[in-house]
Amino acid sequence: MEKIIAWLKTLPKTLHDMPMEEWERGNRWWLLGASALFLILYSVNVLLEPPSGVSLAIEVALDIIWAFYAIDYALTMYVAEHSWRWLSGHILGFIILLLPLVPGMRFARVVSAAYAIHTGVRGWVRGHLNLYIIGACALVISMGAMVALEAERYVPGALITSYPDALWWAFVSMTTIGYGVYYPVTVTGRLITVVLVLAGIAIVGVITGSCVAWVIREVGINDEKDAPVTKGQADKLERKLEMISDKVSDLNRRMRSH
Repeated sequence: MEKIIAWLKTLPKTLHDMPMEEWERGNRWWLLGASALFLILYSVNVLLEPPSGVSLAIEVALDIIWAFYAIDYALTMYVAEHSWRWLSGHILGFIILLLPLVPGMRFARVVSAAYAIHTGVRGWVRGHLNLYIIGACALVISMGAMVALEAERYVPGALITSYPDALWWAFVSMTTIGYGVYYPVTVTGRLITVVLVLAGIAIVGVITGSCVAWVIREVGINDEKDAPVTKGQADKLERKLEMISDKVSDLNRRMRSH
């Protein structure tokens, strides 16, 4: 017990002196593990509809994981060299953490889990933008559909009553197609629609930018291959050939002198 108390006393200084890179490497797996557990438990609760006692236990576990996200955010801010500057650059995460406390925004716990996944994997996806986009799309559509299903399923007049229907609704909402065959009738469902549409606009913009960059890169490469030699390039090549010729002549003179 004394060792634990001594460790707790030294913990604040240890965290304060820890480099941010080391801290992020250390808590990455905790974030990803907590997020995976959150998504599994939430999926079980929505799709399998367990008995009330089990469902209540799952809800408590989900709240504990959300509290873990809040603690991790606070500790990361403490570890940062300039805490308030770090907070100003991560204000979105702060807002996402607070949203579940707002009445009617309990579903935002799922957004907190998605943000934690983003925080955990962002160091790995650098240079793998396509993989990140595919994973983000799949996560947003699947979890958005699940949240909408939970909010809409038993409401009178609801159109989203099964997970396949919810997936289709989430897809057409995220891509901003909006056929109107399925649409939410609850306030929570409509808020989720707003989140999906905004996420869809952002992701479609990234995809469009990536495609344009690829086209420009490919066209640029082909242009470089097919472009005629300029006068400057020709002059530079001629000078190099003259230097090589001079060196060969000098080498021949040396060989004859010997």
